[in-house]
Amino acid sequence: MKFETLALQKVGFAGCFCAPAHSTGMPLIVVTGTDGGLANAQYIAQLFAQKGTAALAVAYFKYPGLSKTLTLIPLEYIENAITWLTHRMQTDTVALYGVSKGAEYALCAAARFSAIARVVAVVPNYYVSEGKGRGVARPGVSSWTFRGEALPYTPVPGPLRAFLHNSVCAHGMTVAPFYEQAQQRGILPASVIPVAHCNADLLLLTASHDSVWPSAYAGQQIVQALTAAGYQHRFRQVPFQQASHILNPVPPQKEKLLRLLFAQERQFATGCDAARQEAFRLAAAWVAGTGE
Repeated sequence: MKFETLALQKVGFAGCFCAPAHSTGMPLIVVTGTDGGLANAQYIAQLFAQKGTAALAVAYFKYPGLSKTLTLIPLEYIENAITWLTHRMQTDTVALYGVSKGAEYALCAAARFSAIARVVAVVPNYYVSEGKGRGVARPGVSSWTFRGEALPYTPVPGPLRAFLHNSVCAHGMTVAPFYEQAQQRGILPASVIPVAHCNADLLLLTASHDSVWPSAYAGQQIVQALTAAGYQHRFRQVPFQQASHILNPVPPQKEKLLRLLFAQERQFATGCDAARQEAFRLAAAWVAGTGE
C-alpha cells in the first residue's frame, strides 16, 4: 500500500491517498464527523485500501489551513477532492463514505455532484443541522455552504448546562434529546437534504439507540423521501440494535475511550464491536458494487 499526502495549497483540499497494490472497483473518498482532522478518516481509508479500494481520506476542518470549527464548510471543497480523484484514477465516478456530520456532508454533496455514484452514510442526519463551534458551543450558523451561500439549517435547541446535565445523568454523551426537541418543534423544510436529487446508490447504516442524534429515524426519513420520489438508484437502510453512535471502524487503542464516552459501549461492548465489524463489511461490499 502506498500513501500520498495532499497539501491544501496545491490541490484545494487536505488529505491522504491510500493506494492499494492492485486497485479494484470505484475509488472512494472518506470524511468523518465532529472529530475533525485527518487521523480517523485516514485509518478508515487504509482499511478500505487493504480490501483493494483506492481510498482518499479528506480533512475538512480542524486541520492546518482549514477552519477550526465545523461551520460554513463549502461543498466545493469535496468537489475539489472529487476532481483530483477522478483525474488520478481515470474514472468519471467516485464513492463517498461519511460518518455522522460527515454523512450529512456526504449526502449534501451527493445531491449536487453527479460524479458521486455510491454513498455510505454512517449514522446520518436527514437535514442540515447547526454547525459546531468550539467545545459544545452553538455557533448560530450553518454547517455548509454552496456557491457562496450558507445552506439553510435547523438550529439545535438547548444550552450547554442542559447537555452537561443529560450526559451526567446518562453516564455518557447524550445529545440526542436536543435533536428530538428540534424535531418536535419542526424541522425547517428548506434544511431537509434533497436526497432524491442524488445520482448514487445510497447505503444508510444507523444505530437504533443512538445517543448523539436519532440516526435510525433519520434513515427512515431518507428512505421515505426516496420511495416517494420513485428513486431510480439502489438504496438501503440497515439499523443496528446494539450499537452506539460510533458505527465506523476505530483503532483498538481508542476502544477504551469509547466505553468512557458512551453508555452503550459499556453495556453492550461485544455487540457494539460486532456492529462496527458488520457495518464495515456492508460498507466495503457496497463500495465494491457487490452489496445487497
